[in-house]
Amino acid sequence: MENYIIYEEIGKGEATTVYKGRRKETINFVAVLSISKSRRAAVTNWVRIAHQITDDNVVHFYEWYETTNHLWLVLELCTGGSLQDILDQDERLPLSEIKKMAFDICRGIHQLHKNDICVGDLSPSRLLLDGPGVVKINNLSCAHFESEEIEAIYQSVVDEVTQGIEADSLDEGGENAFTNPVRNIAHHSPQALVGHVTLSADIWSLGSILYRMFTGILMYEGEEIDDVLMQIKKE
Repeated sequence: MENYIIYEEIGKGEATTVYKGRRKETINFVAVLSISKSRRAAVTNWVRIAHQITDDNVVHFYEWYETTNHLWLVLELCTGGSLQDILDQDERLPLSEIKKMAFDICRGIHQLHKNDICVGDLSPSRLLLDGPGVVKINNLSCAHFESEEIEAIYQSVVDEVTQGIEADSLDEGGENAFTNPVRNIAHHSPQALVGHVTLSADIWSLGSILYRMFTGILMYEGEEIDDVLMQIKKE
């Protein structure tokens, strides 16, 4: 990390701390994620996918490092928080804003799909906004190429989560993808819930997110995860 100046902490979870940073001898500000090595499978999958895509509606990946105790990701700095933050504050959004955000999200999904990449876990907490309000897809730790056998990829990530060390989903300044499991599982397609994650599963998630933005409620709700799962599987 000798190429970067690290400033203040801007986000924190049990396994990840996010800092504002700047590349030395430039005015390029970045987000620097310090991640526990217990998250290696998720991080390495994120990195291998991020190398394949450069788009204005996907958070830019710059580089990564490994030190004795941590893995470090250097990403585009998004100062507007996450879509989940906005929904928590406003509950629902006017149609004019939904249209703008939907265009950005669709464009990001299109660029990923054009490269045969499934996001795999699209949710409001993984959609970040930059200063001008452009929406960008963040966190490709569960992404994969549609042609791949995904069982091993997903199992390695799930194993890390179930060890009890996951608390922040690696989202830059965003909500933990597992802090509110009911809310996050509600954006998964029926096929994704049984391990069949394809490009069409991302489109299902997109529709679920747009529904949440327009109505202020989840398409599927329940007190427990099993209640939500049952509703989704009925589809």
